[in-house]
Amino acid sequence: MSKKSVLILAFMLFLLWAISSGKFEATIQCGLAADGTQRIRHIPSDFTSIQAAIDNASSGDTIVVAPGTYSETLSISKSLTIIGEDRDTTIVDGQGVGDAISIRSDSVTITGLTVMSNGTGIRRNAIAVDHHGGIIVDATKLAGSYYALSLAFCSNSIFSNNVIINNTFGIELINTNNNVFSNNTISGNGEGIAFDYINNLNVFFGNTFLDNIEGAAIRQSSYENSFYHNNFLDQITIETGGTNFWNRSDEGNYWSSYKGQDFYSGQYQNETGSDGIGDEPYTLGENNYDEYPLMGVFSEFNVSLPYDETENVAIISNSTVSNLNLLTWLSSPHNGLQPGQSFIQFTATGENGTVGFCRLMIPRTALNGSSYIVLFDDQPISATELPFSNSSHVYLYFTYTHSTHEVIVTIPEYAAFLIPPIFMIATLLAIIVYKRKHLTRA
Repeated sequence: MSKKSVLILAFMLFLLWAISSGKFEATIQCGLAADGTQRIRHIPSDFTSIQAAIDNASSGDTIVVAPGTYSETLSISKSLTIIGEDRDTTIVDGQGVGDAISIRSDSVTITGLTVMSNGTGIRRNAIAVDHHGGIIVDATKLAGSYYALSLAFCSNSIFSNNVIINNTFGIELINTNNNVFSNNTISGNGEGIAFDYINNLNVFFGNTFLDNIEGAAIRQSSYENSFYHNNFLDQITIETGGTNFWNRSDEGNYWSSYKGQDFYSGQYQNETGSDGIGDEPYTLGENNYDEYPLMGVFSEFNVSLPYDETENVAIISNSTVSNLNLLTWLSSPHNGLQPGQSFIQFTATGENGTVGFCRLMIPRTALNGSSYIVLFDDQPISATELPFSNSSHVYLYFTYTHSTHEVIVTIPEYAAFLIPPIFMIATLLAIIVYKRKHLTRA
């Protein structure tokens, strides 16, 4: 083989490695507006207080707040993004004299802060929104206040990945419609969510309600709100005859008080075999039923794919699931599985000797095969592919005896993203061999 051919082959092998390990990255430059003016304000280097930065900012600006405790109340009357550098150490404390953050504009984003308003004031809320929409509150801790989130006539907003803890009330809704509440932990409050007056068409998914005196109270003709994939470890109260929706795509919510069994499966829960869904609906009140109560806690994990893409793997399980990752084997721990294959790995823990189960929803962009292999501590176990599988996701169900297990889910084939580079290398080698033979004959 010529020196040139060796160099080409080496380059192709490097390309394959770079693709499979996700080394190609896009660089994003930010911080300047289209006219070249600075649009990011830093606290405390640019301004000594957050409110001073808000007052001097223009709509569309971003304010980045360094760790520290900022004893002030904020009034936001323009479209801004406020980012805390570290959620647990970047603290806005309204000191109980009013709302710590009062949002008086559309299109405001708050992320990465701890917000509180301890004290004896009448309205000592962490964040209050009144008659505005397009609000985003993400990855923020709301603690030690009367209401963590007080939302009145708020619409088309997103509240996600927040910790709402140790407040008199977690979330107050008053005539609040068309909002999304996702992946929040709501814990240690008097009421987790108070639906006061008419609140319709809101969506709640992936939230955990834990150690509240009452998880939620739905009152005053609130209806057509959707709840799915939530973990209700507290009781909730329904005081309205309005109909709300408690499941989506044949999966509902986990209820710690549900006493049903799981002997059957399928859309109507009338087919032999368990599937992680309760056989009988969970009744909450008049016109409110969870048709597909979950037999275990719902968890969702973000995994990284090649080309800087991400996907979510969802698990319903009565085990404690942790440390889930999508990885690629350099060497396989089991016969018949080849280096270069992708696999999902996680830890499942439960009370020794009891029966555990997992119901997995895996994106086919992460693992896509005609069959799947499940290993418990490197030993294969039987897994059932459920009929809910479709072109975008595969659903697997399996049981086991509890202790602490390392679980691996994979396919007995090469990962799909490796096939094009392998084909390119094979083609290149074929061309090189052909040329050498042709030159020898000449």
